[in-house]
Amino acid sequence: MPNGSYILNDMKFDEHIKAMGDRELSEFTARLAYSSSIRISSLESKNKKFMAASGGAGAVITATIIGIIEYFRRGG
Repeated sequence: MPNGSYILNDMKFDEHIKAMGDRELSEFTARLAYSSSIRISSLESKNKKFMAASGGAGAVITATIIGIIEYFRRGG
């Protein structure tokens, strides 16, 4: 359970947001959206790299197993 500091931080944040003018609030929102976009892009590219590497490793392992099975099936 939170110790209350989260609630106080949220209240301070809300007060800070209310004190901002229209331009400041728009710039603040744009900065947050931009940083979120960058984080999402980096996470997506890492996920693609991991999936490609694991798929390649799986293909190599599968080909090796099939090669061994075929070697013994044909009598070496």
